[in-house]
Amino acid sequence: MVDIFGLKKEPETPAAPAPSENRDGAPVGAVKRDRHKLWAALLVVDSVFVIVFGGAVAAKVYQHLKAPAGMVTAQPGRRKPGKPPAPAQAAKPAESPKPAQAAKPPAAAQAAEPARPAEPAATAKPAEKRHSVPVEFKLKAARARSVHLVGAFIVRGGRREMIRQDDGSWTLTVYLLPGTNYRYWFMVDGKKRLDPDNPKTERRASVLSLP
Repeated sequence: MVDIFGLKKEPETPAAPAPSENRDGAPVGAVKRDRHKLWAALLVVDSVFVIVFGGAVAAKVYQHLKAPAGMVTAQPGRRKPGKPPAPAQAAKPAESPKPAQAAKPPAAAQAAEPARPAEPAATAKPAEKRHSVPVEFKLKAARARSVHLVGAFIVRGGRREMIRQDDGSWTLTVYLLPGTNYRYWFMVDGKKRLDPDNPKTERRASVLSLP
């Protein structure tokens, strides 16, 4: 008869028992024990590595703290090849002994030699001092109203007014040093005129040569 209301309960099927063996045929408990041993071995190896590296780091830190300030630890590197030793210098030849100086003649022999006359000292000649001499400049210009003597040797403007004489000439006396050439000319009423009594000229000027 069909159970319309579902009142009948079906019998529960028993749970399948856990397999006691894996696919390789080994018991499940043995496989779990092998895995535990492997993890324990890995943990021990990791602990050893941690201890070794930790000790090395601690030793480096200790050395760095104990090292004095300013001291730099030399890092190992390639050594530079040393310079070859310098060749030994050749031994200098022994100097030959100098000949002994000739012995000086005794004092008696020196006294026997005739005394040389002393040479007269050269007398220095004093520099000769040149003295200025009076020189008279003269120009005949009876109709001129003013006459000036012009030259670089005249101080205070390079010109000087000449003095009119009764005969209609103009004269002026100037002190000059001998042994020198002097260039000059006359300004007659503002016009340039060379000395008619002096034929020596140079650069459009009369030239006076004092002995």
